[in-house]
Amino acid sequence: MGNILDYIDWRGDIKMDKTGFNAIDGLIMSQLAYIDFDGIVKRGFKSSTKLSKAAQKFHKVFEKTDEDSLSNLAINTHSVLMKMTEADRFRDLMLFNYAQKYNKENSEQFGAVTVRIDSGIYVVAFRGTDDTLAGWEEDFKLCYITPVGAQIEAEKYLRKVCEQIDGKIYVCGHSKGGNLAVYSSMMLSEEHKKKIVSIMNYDGPGFMQDIVETPEYKSILPKIESYMPQGSIVGMIMYHAGEYNIVHSIERGMQQHVALTWEVLGNRFVRDNSFDKSSIIFRTACNKWVSEISAEEREQFIRIVFQILKSGEADTITGFTSKILTSMNCVIKSYNGLDKTTRKMIRSIIKQMIKLGTQSISENKRENKVLAKNISESE
Repeated sequence: MGNILDYIDWRGDIKMDKTGFNAIDGLIMSQLAYIDFDGIVKRGFKSSTKLSKAAQKFHKVFEKTDEDSLSNLAINTHSVLMKMTEADRFRDLMLFNYAQKYNKENSEQFGAVTVRIDSGIYVVAFRGTDDTLAGWEEDFKLCYITPVGAQIEAEKYLRKVCEQIDGKIYVCGHSKGGNLAVYSSMMLSEEHKKKIVSIMNYDGPGFMQDIVETPEYKSILPKIESYMPQGSIVGMIMYHAGEYNIVHSIERGMQQHVALTWEVLGNRFVRDNSFDKSSIIFRTACNKWVSEISAEEREQFIRIVFQILKSGEADTITGFTSKILTSMNCVIKSYNGLDKTTRKMIRSIIKQMIKLGTQSISENKRENKVLAKNISESE
């Protein structure tokens, strides 16, 4: 067994015009979207850059970066990029229309790149959540508002690609990038939707129930391919429709979200038959929180929590955890500085979340007992 790096070694000598674009290629492109190609790959469709040349330029910047400031995500995606330069399958792919947007004040984080496979086939890859607190806050905004800033940017980006390109388009993304791939596709005109071959969502969060029930969402449902690890957490946030492809990860817990932990054999993912119990319990609890805690309460709670988290010096998860004692002191100080009414509200919602989570565990146990009883009686 191996991972996407091994896949590049195994299948790297076979160009895509021979075997076609597949789901593992999509996950690799989704990792490519995390790379900061600012100043390397231009915005727009008139100029393109060969992947090998873009990688060479990015590597020079990466080497000069302080190692302590690099997140695991940055290190992993750099490894994937450099491995791609060693393979005939990827090194000559053309990159263009790079875009990124970061707004700390509005908690907006967006990135995308378009890849030309050949003259008639293209891939649009949306960036998932990066290391910034602003990016993580935007993820949580999905629990009470649609669209968020990144979804608006993704819709504009994909529409522009469809207007400029005459060919087949694969849309993909990992983490929040998967959500953006789905959202941007569902908002296209019917004419542009015909250009979309497949929408590949790799462990991306879902949507609020009313979005999943819209005609726009249902119109693209046959084209959505959802891939999640057996212990998925991020992908279990809110609601999806359609089937899941459960991929085996060699890690446990939140580390399963990391693309490099997903097992690959040949040109296929190694599959699991079902999600872990912890993943199912989390999904049940999350849906209870969304349905039973009002949108106003969710919004207020999330805003205050991230206001507290951002009260320190760190703007990133890496920076926050590397100075954990200082960061936690800032969190405690900021929390104590809130007025009594706000503190009471936070405690009340946390208690409610714990209660709903406990109910989810109990319900799961009851469902398992009923299932076991039915199996026993049928034998």
